[in-house]
Amino acid sequence: MANFRNERGLPRIRNIELSEKNVKLRLILAAALLVLGLVAIAIGVNSCVSAQMGWQEVQASSNKRNCSQDFICNYYYGGADMDPTAERRQVTECYSRAVEDAYDLFNIGMEDTSMGNLTLINAHPNEVVSVEPELYNALALIHESGSRYMYLAPVYGEYRQVFSAELEAVAEECDPAKNETVRDYVQQAIAFVADPAHVSLELLGNHQVKLSVSQAYLQFAEEYGLTAYLDLGWMKNAFIADFLAQRLANAGHTNGYLVSYDGYTRNLDKRGESYSFNLFDGAGHEVFMAATMQYSQPMSIVFLRNYPMTGRDASDYFVYSDQTITTARIDPADGMSKSATDNLVVYGSDVGCAEIVLKTAPLFVCDTWNPEAVQALVEEGIYSIWFDGETLWHNQKDLVLTVQEIEGTAYQAEYAGK
Repeated sequence: MANFRNERGLPRIRNIELSEKNVKLRLILAAALLVLGLVAIAIGVNSCVSAQMGWQEVQASSNKRNCSQDFICNYYYGGADMDPTAERRQVTECYSRAVEDAYDLFNIGMEDTSMGNLTLINAHPNEVVSVEPELYNALALIHESGSRYMYLAPVYGEYRQVFSAELEAVAEECDPAKNETVRDYVQQAIAFVADPAHVSLELLGNHQVKLSVSQAYLQFAEEYGLTAYLDLGWMKNAFIADFLAQRLANAGHTNGYLVSYDGYTRNLDKRGESYSFNLFDGAGHEVFMAATMQYSQPMSIVFLRNYPMTGRDASDYFVYSDQTITTARIDPADGMSKSATDNLVVYGSDVGCAEIVLKTAPLFVCDTWNPEAVQALVEEGIYSIWFDGETLWHNQKDLVLTVQEIEGTAYQAEYAGK
């Protein structure tokens, strides 16, 4: 068991262990939280009245590769004017097809390029290709935001080697923060990534796109064996969450919610039922459940953090023996892993997870935390919660928060608005 100093003087809630196999940080959460892996949603509804009615997890019935392992989808059967068994069959069929399509669309390196996916675009630089409408809309959202995150493909590849390392020495060899040779490569790659003259995606209408890549960048890619110029990286599941939610909503299935292991929640429920979202604080290398927020309408929630919570997080973090943490949150300005604060929860009822993360990533993946920057998003219906010591700040005036008391010490909730 690793011994961490509690910088806040709060009593310890959970310690984080170091795996002997891969020297990675692991948090042993309570059994109730293990099912979700990241955030637990408590549902304020009556208990199930029969085996066929009530809340059940949707199990994808698929023999194809799909992204269901990244998500928990729960649905309330019996809330529609139809037989719960028939409703469950329809929801399962819809969700199963959706997780297959999402995997094929948003992952890179797929073998099948018969569909218009990211792999097809990467395989045909400087050519016009047709993509699926859902992917086109996602790319349009990124284009409108001005974000350069999706061009970080050559840098994300280096960090994936860090996260997959079994030994700390191997991780250090691949980590730009610890290996000067890798850092030099990342700086070369960033020179291309950051410059639209070297790489940019043109949206041509009618679901057609063109990935424009300069000759210099093509030569760089050939020299280093690169096969991808576009990669949604750590934002991928935000787009997939929106994709899955839209597929369910289009089919009329809205009495449920889905949550990804890495912090993206889409709640589709319009029935006015009461939900709660647990707020965690990971400062001091320990994780505390500091509070819960309540809401009762469809909601998109993004939870950004710079620490792992479960073993499932191994693909996004590496924790060294000196307790420094490398994360998948990479700054497109310099290619380095960073975060301005330990945790940031951002949410809204009229926006999707992808739009939220595109707007907040530059505020989180940077060197200095600026509360005024998230305050500016309130005018767009996007609200935030963050921590400063034992103070939990929020900028939704009518937010219902319940703070937790830990052995006589409690977090304090403060409204940061004007």
